[in-house]
Amino acid sequence: MISPQVINLNSDSVMAFNGYDVINDTTQIPMRENEVFTLLVDMTFYDLMSNSSFTIAAIVMTWRSVNFWTVNISDLSGYLTDRHKYVGKVLPNPDEHENLRIFYIPEFVIDNNSFEDTVMRMPYEIVIDGGEAHFQWYDEVADFGNLSRCKYWAPAYEGGTGTTYATDPSRVTHRGKVERYLPLPV
Repeated sequence: MISPQVINLNSDSVMAFNGYDVINDTTQIPMRENEVFTLLVDMTFYDLMSNSSFTIAAIVMTWRSVNFWTVNISDLSGYLTDRHKYVGKVLPNPDEHENLRIFYIPEFVIDNNSFEDTVMRMPYEIVIDGGEAHFQWYDEVADFGNLSRCKYWAPAYEGGTGTTYATDPSRVTHRGKVERYLPLPV
């Protein structure tokens, strides 16, 4: 499996597409060989996290001399959600006179480096039970202890090895990977 491309809406300026994927549907020749350097496109995205799709119309796609076409991230940023995965397709806008062949966007993920900041602002508790210790993050302090309301969790360790669970909240020295908490089905 190929890892998805990561796009940061706060720091990336463009989304790039391979020049050989942008083809004239009539001649089957890459658009750049037809002396075409800008295209008006519509982009349809499918959000793998929310199981929904949407289309952004009339986006300008520009040829770059390194054999890539780009669209400005600013044209997409109001539509794409942080920490979501997408796939999509690019098709000609009805106002585009070039005969662009539809091409597909492989899986990519939006990561604005804000997850850590978000988790650190959420209320959490350290729970020690059955020889294991975990950080558990919730939307509200009132949700503490209610695992059906837990949003994220991570192992809570003591010492420097990352293998010894903490035996008391005061002994926690570091945490493991933060993961979305998914309760077991009943």
